[in-house]
Amino acid sequence: MAEGGPPPGNPQPIAGTVTIRGAGRTYQLTVGIDGRFLATLPPGRYTVTGRGPGDPSGPDWCLGGPVVLAAGDNVTANVTCDLT
Repeated sequence: MAEGGPPPGNPQPIAGTVTIRGAGRTYQLTVGIDGRFLATLPPGRYTVTGRGPGDPSGPDWCLGGPVVLAAGDNVTANVTCDLT
């Protein structure tokens, strides 16, 4: 999701990639134009970051924060890109 303008901004879904790191593994997912992604992960603590449609060689610049999963959990993780 991209945000621009003064707070609270105007959140809009965008395509890109999401990287999920944790439990000794790294997962990279493609995000469609609807801004949605789905991952099936083992229990553990994960950090979620991402990239929008900008320079794919640059650092991760979209933040999602930590996610903690227990067995059988379904969790929503929002990744926000500040385009201002």
